[in-house]
Amino acid sequence: MSPAGHHPMRSQRGHLRLAYTPPADAPPRARALQLLRAMIARLRIFFTNLLALAGAVLALAPLLVRRGPVGHRTQVPRPAARVIPLPPRRRASPP
Repeated sequence: MSPAGHHPMRSQRGHLRLAYTPPADAPPRARALQLLRAMIARLRIFFTNLLALAGAVLALAPLLVRRGPVGHRTQVPRPAARVIPLPPRRRASPP
């Protein structure tokens, strides 16, 4: 309590006022500026796609230059398979 007899937590009206004031709205941007920004964004996407296409063409160019058929394995002669004879079967218990 203060020397004047007032409670420090109370305002003059007897309650705290906790009002929220929303921030002021930003002024709307000019329509021409928005169209210009959208056009710049489209051009950047277009040139990025062109760059990606050029990279893909460069990565696949060796396949086009190669004379062999694409997608087929070259035939490498394999050595003949060896057949290993198994020993004759034996009975588990004597007769």
